[in-house]
Amino acid sequence: MKKTVTASLGLAAAGLIGFAIGFTAAPEKGASPAAPAAAEASSVPAPLYRLGESDGKLAVYLAGKSTPELVFDVWIHNLPDVDRERLGAGIDVPDEETLTALIEDYTS
Repeated sequence: MKKTVTASLGLAAAGLIGFAIGFTAAPEKGASPAAPAAAEASSVPAPLYRLGESDGKLAVYLAGKSTPELVFDVWIHNLPDVDRERLGAGIDVPDEETLTALIEDYTS
């Protein structure tokens, strides 16, 4: 039963993340097509997300934002010391695939 709930939570999170990406990644009207080309020239992509904590729980932030997009019912204080330290500092996440993998790790 726990595996089913966890799997469902992970799938729901992935769906919400996909929706958030589609909603926030859409180009704005009048946006310059040269802007994405400049970002692609960099060898290290800028992070799209930051995994961290909000009110003691696991949270996903869009890069540069201070309000979480998603907050999970995973208490940071229950995680190992190394994970608590990493999440306290914030984990930069370059893409949705990496974000989904990290969320699955922390929620299972």
